[in-house]
Amino acid sequence: MLELLYLFLKQLGLRSFSQLNSHDLEVQAIIDESHKKATKILKESKDLLELIASHLYEIETLTKEDIYELLETGKLAWWEKKKARQEAERIAKEKEAELQEIYNKQLESMAQYKKEQEAEAAKLKEEPKEENKEPKDEA
Repeated sequence: MLELLYLFLKQLGLRSFSQLNSHDLEVQAIIDESHKKATKILKESKDLLELIASHLYEIETLTKEDIYELLETGKLAWWEKKKARQEAERIAKEKEAELQEIYNKQLESMAQYKKEQEAEAAKLKEEPKEENKEPKDEA
């Protein structure tokens, strides 16, 4: 087992375990420095990252041009237009349903009025017949 370890060190170009430890420390220092830089970049870019994430959540796919537009303007013109169009369509459907309901109520009201007028006309037709049926004087 020890021979295998020495062979491993030899392939790494190291002569002893102490050299391995110094390389470990160098690697650890590089990792720590890279972690600090990455954390700094993420903190500085938090707003942009959240903006991109929210658009990715809604849209699911962003092109390179979309990301550049988000960087420059903070929004996507094509997406805003699409959302506005969808909202306009939703409102139009709601208004159409409201108008259809009003129309149906008007039709019902007109049908009811027509029935009432027909009933009134029928009643008026019956009244003259009753007047004609007055008892005749026997003379």
